[in-house]
Parts: sequence; structure tokens; C-alpha cells
Amino acid sequence: MAHNIFGRHLGRNTKTRKQLFRSLAVNVIEKGKVVTTISKAKAVQPFLERLVTKAKVKKLGIQRLALSELGNNQKAWFVLVNKIAPVFKDTLGGYTKIIKIGTRSGDNAMSVILTWSKEMEKEVVKEPKVKKLTAGKK
Repeated sequence: MAHNIFGRHLGRNTKTRKQLFRSLAVNVIEKGKVVTTISKAKAVQPFLERLVTKAKVKKLGIQRLALSELGNNQKAWFVLVNKIAPVFKDTLGGYTKIIKIGTRSGDNAMSVILTWSKEMEKEVVKEPKVKKLTAGKK
């Protein structure tokens, strides 16, 4: 009987599993989505949801905890705090979704897309409109 077994181990030891979760979370944060297996997506989804919840809080200590859980990845932390957290400021949970896309041809594992539940706005730099000077009446 297996007592005190918590979470999904995914056939890895602790350090490797934590690094896998960090890597998947950083890819989702920076690129918006990641294609992976269903078991990895279900395992990393709560980790990613907790990161977004910590990023929504405007206290420095809590945001530093989120930074340390990302492996001190400054770029991913900046995107999480400044672009993703404001989108979900009124949402109480359910920040990510899993979309099934079929099986892989190599090992027949179910592949999924782990992505954000709301559409993130792309940062588009718009050029200011400049009025053309017209010749005055003569």
C-alpha cells in the first residue's frame, strides 16, 4: 500500500521533475502555449496556476517567490507580472486550458496544447498619425 504519495512523479526524481515543471511553465509564459503529453500538462497546470496567482499580488516578497519558482528567469518573470497577471486580475482561477490534439506517431501518447484560457494581447507598436501639410489657398 502506497501511503503519503502526492502528485505526479512522471518517472523522474525530484530535481529533474522540478526542472521539467519550470521549463514547461517558462515556455507557456514566454510563447503562450506548449505542445506536450497529457500527463505532463496535467502535472504542470497547478504549478502554472499558482504562479499566476502569486504574480497578481502586488507585494514584492510574493513576487520574488514566483521568481524563485521560475528558476530566477528574469524575462519570464517580467512577462508574467506585467503582461499576464493584469489580464487575469478579475479572474479567480482557471488561467490555463488543455486542448487535446491527438496522438503522437512515435509512441502513441496523447498530445495536448497547454495554453492560456484568455487571449493575450499582442504588443503592437502603432505609428502615430501624422497630418500631411497641404498648401494654403492663394
